[in-house]
Amino acid sequence: METNAPKAESWGGGKKANKKLDVPLRLVGITGDLKRTAGEIGIGEVVLNVINSNAPVLPEVMTGSGTPIHVLKPGEEEKLALEFRNPRPRMASAVAEWQLIGVRGETLEKGQQTLRLSPGEVELRKLPVPKQFGVYRILTEVKDSDPAVKPVKKELRFAYMKPAGPTPLEKNDGFLFGVCSHPQRHVSADQDLEAMAAAWCGVKALREDIDWARIQPARNRWEFQSFDGVVRRFGKVGIEVMPILSYCPAWAAAADWKPKSLSRANATMNRRPDYEYWRQFLRKVAERYRNAVRFMEVWNEPDLAIFANFSAEEYVKMLETAYAEIKNTAPEIQVLTGGFSNLPERSSPQLMPAVIRSGKYDVLAFHGHGLFGGYLYQITRICSAYGNRKPWFANETALSSMVYGEEVQAQTLFRKLIYSWAKGSIGYNWYDLRNDGFDPANNEHNFGMITADFYPKPVYVAYNSLANLYRGGTFLKPLSLGSEIHGYLFRGQDGGMLLAAWSDTGDDRILPLAVSGVTGSAETVDLYGNVRKLPVKNGVAIFEIGQEPATLRVSGQTEEIQVAGALVRPAGKLEIVPGGHAVFAFEIYNPERRSREYHVQLSLPPGLSQTAAVTPLRLAPGENRKVGFPVRAEESFRSLPGKTKELTLSLGDRSFRYRIETVTLMPARGYHSEPDFELNSAEQVYSLVPNSPETAHLFWKGPRDLSAKIWLGRDGNNLLLRAEVVDDRHTQPYSGEKVWQGDNIQFAMVLPGQKGNWEIGLTRTDAKRPEVHVWLAPERFHPAKTASQIVLNTSREEKTGLTRYEARIPFSAIGLTDAVMRRGFQFNLLVNDNDGAKRESFIAIAPGLGDNKDSSQYPVVRF
Repeated sequence: METNAPKAESWGGGKKANKKLDVPLRLVGITGDLKRTAGEIGIGEVVLNVINSNAPVLPEVMTGSGTPIHVLKPGEEEKLALEFRNPRPRMASAVAEWQLIGVRGETLEKGQQTLRLSPGEVELRKLPVPKQFGVYRILTEVKDSDPAVKPVKKELRFAYMKPAGPTPLEKNDGFLFGVCSHPQRHVSADQDLEAMAAAWCGVKALREDIDWARIQPARNRWEFQSFDGVVRRFGKVGIEVMPILSYCPAWAAAADWKPKSLSRANATMNRRPDYEYWRQFLRKVAERYRNAVRFMEVWNEPDLAIFANFSAEEYVKMLETAYAEIKNTAPEIQVLTGGFSNLPERSSPQLMPAVIRSGKYDVLAFHGHGLFGGYLYQITRICSAYGNRKPWFANETALSSMVYGEEVQAQTLFRKLIYSWAKGSIGYNWYDLRNDGFDPANNEHNFGMITADFYPKPVYVAYNSLANLYRGGTFLKPLSLGSEIHGYLFRGQDGGMLLAAWSDTGDDRILPLAVSGVTGSAETVDLYGNVRKLPVKNGVAIFEIGQEPATLRVSGQTEEIQVAGALVRPAGKLEIVPGGHAVFAFEIYNPERRSREYHVQLSLPPGLSQTAAVTPLRLAPGENRKVGFPVRAEESFRSLPGKTKELTLSLGDRSFRYRIETVTLMPARGYHSEPDFELNSAEQVYSLVPNSPETAHLFWKGPRDLSAKIWLGRDGNNLLLRAEVVDDRHTQPYSGEKVWQGDNIQFAMVLPGQKGNWEIGLTRTDAKRPEVHVWLAPERFHPAKTASQIVLNTSREEKTGLTRYEARIPFSAIGLTDAVMRRGFQFNLLVNDNDGAKRESFIAIAPGLGDNKDSSQYPVVRF
């Protein structure tokens, strides 16, 4: 234990740590070294004397057969209970309080109990039977009557779900439901629990390092026990193992190895091996596991120096060697490339193209951690841009719950898995099964589907629901549902129809989709497996699609269902000027085979009022009609990115919510007193670095890490832009076209009547000089000339981390006129963040500037 540099989750704790070991303690193992001679170490009797125990009464949740992994399955609801145990060798008196929190955050029960427990005694308190599938939390506090015993606050959890496994181990030629984990890091009891947790939620494949250094610690010494144990343990519960062939032991490093990254030269696992030693290792491993595994992956993330500190050419030679040796020894094994962490242009530009040109692989492996929006772009590129014609595998991709929370993590699993399948991936591995630690501020500690101490997270139940619904199914086709709606049609294992769908609108907007051709029974299945029956009239069912992914399941028919159309959808943007008038228009559709009268009502948020009533509509069968609602906004009304307001449209007994956008009005002179835009929420942050242990510190941790306030204004014939950026570290070593790689501001404008967009950078260099760069300009404008006409002033306060930018942009430099100012133009802005290593992230007003270029998503400003 390093008392001088304790980790966040260790006993050292930090500045306020008491340097005492907290109970319970676990003896993980004992290591010895006999140095130059072989031999054995013998351990006699081990005695632990407890001198004084002030251990508190311990609360735990009991769930029947699923108690070890805190899962409650249908049929065992009566076993759900809160347990209180006295671990002390003396009587314990305490008062316990608890609060049961439901799947959607609602309080279900509060309770209190006085405890008087003999040494080792246990007392149970029954909990109410849950009414829906999902993860439940129990907030507990135990206060002991003995003042020497500290009060205990502990959050317990349990998942209520119908387990999708275990199922028998058998060859699966369909889409693979997999997970990544590191069971060999843990004791055998934990490995058993990992296998149980994986099997119960429907996992059928485990990706794990075979770890060359562990299997062959010396040239003439082979120790297969650890990996053999993984294959055996997970095989017992029907899970196949997908080994990663990595990492190079010190003795096997190539004598002529030259590290690609000098800063990583002292790392132990990223060396390039001697090719002959590598060849021998491959033969031995393929020989031993040829009847136990179907896939072997050649290294992990070879595009990152932390794992592969050698050149692209050297990795390609390693891959070619691996392909030849594995195929010679066990031709039936499928060889995967090392899983690439990111696109070539964002990690190692030469590597992936060189691997694809070599062709010495059966499956291209790709990771791409992060939110779905960035992943969608990456997979589009993977499937089209680099010339790969072989199968591909999303074999390690996920989202940490640290920044975006556990609900978004669960939704991301659904989106990524379904989209990967629809784009041709042979399977999907979530990273990872179990949190790597207990630090809530460490990105690497929060990827798991379960916590490090085996409590489930919502993503665990979402995975289970997907496995129950889709495993053994077949992808049929994508459905065209609109620019912000995803829909993918599958045939389930039982032959019925499955429609997976979600919206990318970023709000609670619902698209009521009319689905025709329904001859069987229809029901929706939510993210966690809860089922709701849908009425079917004349072969039509209404499936409500929202931001949270869900599935329409149609059973009892094999014919494909058809998309008839949206029952209601906005006819254009719901946009209004503060103090102005607008008509909010919607399209109403009658999917039935008979005429129908619709009563349409609009409920508006404070600050908006309806100026005319809408009479009932009678629509003919299949008719689609536009209806408008005249609306007036008060001067104070605002609905801006990050702080949007919504209206509710009622169509008979159905209600739907839609986001409103206000045109941002600029003052005729100077600035508003309050900022026009604020960038300070996780939803506005886009992470750009791959998820690896060395980048954990680069992920956004809150507004003190990166945030901004933005003002737009006018002074005569000059457009004014002011930004106050809070950034804990300002780094800008670049100049000219490359300034986007350091800390700087990028903003874009689309001015009516111009052919092309503006994209401009405002920078404060490390030399404390202001710099303007124009990347894009409309036709007939010269970027360099425009940049020279913009006046920029910057300042920096290191103590507060505040960087100020103030730009003065002549109308003539960008072709701005009074008419355009009154009409309005589209505007977007982002702040790039580089803390010294690379551009790690950016925070933006709206999408469409730093990710996919899409100006239709920019807000409108008007003077």
